[in-house]
Amino acid sequence: MTNPTRKRVVTLDDLNVLNQNAAYARQKGEEASVAAQLADTARQNLEELGGDTQAAGQQATQAAQAATLAKNSATAAALQASQAAGDAVTAAELAEGAAGTANQAAGAATTAAQRVTDAVLDLTDIKVATVQATDEARTEVDRLRLVNNVGDADINLLLRQWTQAEAYEPTTITRNSDGLVTTATVTWPDGSTGTLTATNYNATHSVYDGFTVTHASGKTVTQAAVTRDSSGAVTAKPALVVS
Repeated sequence: MTNPTRKRVVTLDDLNVLNQNAAYARQKGEEASVAAQLADTARQNLEELGGDTQAAGQQATQAAQAATLAKNSATAAALQASQAAGDAVTAAELAEGAAGTANQAAGAATTAAQRVTDAVLDLTDIKVATVQATDEARTEVDRLRLVNNVGDADINLLLRQWTQAEAYEPTTITRNSDGLVTTATVTWPDGSTGTLTATNYNATHSVYDGFTVTHASGKTVTQAAVTRDSSGAVTAKPALVVS
């Protein structure tokens, strides 16, 4: 990639040079004015001298020379001032171009940052999709194991794991007058349905201490009544039993 040309900006020194050139032009203009006055004086002297044309001619020549010199000096100063003004305009244009280049670079940086953000979001979506696909594959494996009856011991273990994790999803729920769930139709991770039934109502704490949940394989998982302390916290929980 070609490096951008370094841009020149208007500095305080540039402004000082412009002021100096303008002062020089004013000075030469004043010299030209003096020369014009000398020429006028020579003319007056010529009129007063009358016949002394030689002296008058000398004065007129001197005045003309002074006027020419002043004119040339004023012209040179004006040229310098014009060049300095042109330099200032060029410098301003270069500065404007540099600002435009900087804006373009900022826009490119913003676009690059957005692309990075988009890439990160895409990667996140891929990770989520991968996790979902993995979970779905595991569920399908579990379903096939149950469908093919791969040993009661394996099925019992799988049902206990699902129940412990509450992996079933209630679809239809029945509650009593206190708002407690008494029965529910559930869907297991393998897609089969079952029935959850609350058991062992605890009148002291107004809660059910146990439950059973059935599976389409004909198995039933039972949670025997838990033990609670005086505040209602569970202090002992029997292991799940699959029958």
